[in-house]
Amino acid sequence: MNPRERQAWLIAASLFVSLFFLWGSYSTATVFVGALLNAFGWSHARVSLIPGAIALALGCSGPIAGWLLDRFEGHIVMGGGAALVGVGYIAASRASTFTELLVANLIVGVGLGASSWMPATVVIANWFGERRGRLWAWLLQEWSPAEW
Repeated sequence: MNPRERQAWLIAASLFVSLFFLWGSYSTATVFVGALLNAFGWSHARVSLIPGAIALALGCSGPIAGWLLDRFEGHIVMGGGAALVGVGYIAASRASTFTELLVANLIVGVGLGASSWMPATVVIANWFGERRGRLWAWLLQEWSPAEW
């Protein structure tokens, strides 16, 4: 294995870890429903808006992430998205009202949209030529363990 291939596989491993933690945090959002109900006394409908808001922001930010990918490299878009996820989770940990928590989770959704499969695909396409299919099969395996 030459140095470029070694670097490409290192990048693939870092994508695996990044997607595992970013999407694992999204997949476990419903774990906090009971805690939010007990801590704040909000209704089930209100608390259920939070994962829905993440999904809505994620879907709406996809086209923006695609536009950014046309202008910047994939790792820059993914890094910015991951930073937004971090900022959103920090803001959510400090939230004391429903509106603050909802806005923080909207930030998380936008960040997830920018650090999703779309920029990861661009990064993989730039680094791998022949083995893209095998690599995607390997990367998609992170989806299942992230939801355990």
